[in-house]
Amino acid sequence: MKSVVVCLHVSVLCAGINTGIAPMYLSEISTVGLRGLCGTFNQLCITLGVLTSTVVGLNTVLGRSDTWQYAFGENTFSINRVIHTQGK
Repeated sequence: MKSVVVCLHVSVLCAGINTGIAPMYLSEISTVGLRGLCGTFNQLCITLGVLTSTVVGLNTVLGRSDTWQYAFGENTFSINRVIHTQGK
């Protein structure tokens, strides 16, 4: 149980750091005309991810004790789709 708590803290720390560093990096590598769009789009994606996870976790959607595994499965499907489309 102790290792789960440590892994959770490391995961949350990395997510927080990436939430702050990714918009900075995107604004540095983008052109002047696209800087605002890149920063805004990054925050919009984070907000939509939080909204999606909240909706999926509702008791009426997939938050019940017999369907919570599907919430993780959907996330795995999305990650695999992104990984496999990166090389194309």
